[in-house]
Amino acid sequence: MISHTTNWYFITHSFIYIFFVLSCTLIKNVQMKKILSVAIALCAISSLSAQKFTYGIKGGVNTNELSIVSTDREEDETTKLSASKIGFQIGGVAELSLSDNFAIQPNLLFTLKGGKFPMSPYNINIYSIELPINLLYKTNGFFAGAGPNLGYGISGKVKVNNRTFDVFDEEEAGELPLKRFEVGANLIMGYQFSSGLNISSHYTVGLSNSLNNDNNSDNKVRNKVLGLSVGYTFGKK
Repeated sequence: MISHTTNWYFITHSFIYIFFVLSCTLIKNVQMKKILSVAIALCAISSLSAQKFTYGIKGGVNTNELSIVSTDREEDETTKLSASKIGFQIGGVAELSLSDNFAIQPNLLFTLKGGKFPMSPYNINIYSIELPINLLYKTNGFFAGAGPNLGYGISGKVKVNNRTFDVFDEEEAGELPLKRFEVGANLIMGYQFSSGLNISSHYTVGLSNSLNNDNNSDNKVRNKVLGLSVGYTFGKK
């Protein structure tokens, strides 16, 4: 009989592989494709070498900074605008142990990001699916790690006064159309209690330009997220 743990193991890996393949197909940047290919290889290796598999749930709050950097080459000037917002993340997490101290930790999270610009009517809400995959070092309950983060925006709205526009629609968004896919890097640290309860904080920074305008490389949009989460891991002994 196949155990529930085995079922979750294959389900989680299936989601990861599908997400990676779609990302490699849709992302045009060659360097980003190389990064994703390496991540796929790491997940495949972890599947073969993992000694123990656990899974759990997590949720918490985050503070997001959405920054817009505009460069005027003629005037040699750079302007940066920042918008901030309190959001959340909630979802599932798995842990594939490689040894007593090292593990691969994929997460599948539903998040709220975006920002409200100060002294401006622009208020952006972005709901996305995030897939951070961390390589963890663990000792005496403490853990810390880092890894790539993939995001896909499922809904994005910008509210200006009483009007609402879709930020992923180039016609509606005007000068600020955003890409649904985002590639970034993630740092995480926390503590795992023997009861299964855990707390963690993470910092995620977008590496790819989220502005959906390849002809205008002088303007860049990126996200930075700092979050605090509480979770519970099933199958802890």
